[in-house]
Amino acid sequence: MAPASVLTTELKVPELYDSDEAHKVLEQLTESFGAAPRGRSHILRVSIDNEAVQVPAYLMDFFTGVLEEVARGNAVTVGGIDPELTTQQAADLLKVSRPYLVKLIDTDQLPHRRVGNRRKVLLADILDYKRNDDLYRRRVLDELTREAEDLQLDY
Repeated sequence: MAPASVLTTELKVPELYDSDEAHKVLEQLTESFGAAPRGRSHILRVSIDNEAVQVPAYLMDFFTGVLEEVARGNAVTVGGIDPELTTQQAADLLKVSRPYLVKLIDTDQLPHRRVGNRRKVLLADILDYKRNDDLYRRRVLDELTREAEDLQLDY
């Protein structure tokens, strides 16, 4: 479980000073780690007060993403997601209706388990479904684009 200080529901708009400081830190990180290989298996070594700390690359990517938003003056909020979701939470994550998500479950396109009379879906399964659906949509879009080019359609 994450410390309470990490998860926040209070939204704060960064002040100009915050944005400037975030921009400076982001520049320093980019200079130091800009060419570092990225991926789940990579570990970045960071020195904090002359003490070496190992940070998984995906966390560094997350941290730099937060810094980029603050540097732009955007508000940022961080929250945890339970590894097992209700159908409503899963539907919200996929940005679809709950009945549509239930249809995906009922047609075995999305694994689930029952807890009493409720369905529960693993976050990992939702993310896999989304990744596969995004790939499918990209392939269809690429195919339609090729067909439009072959037919010399200009739009």
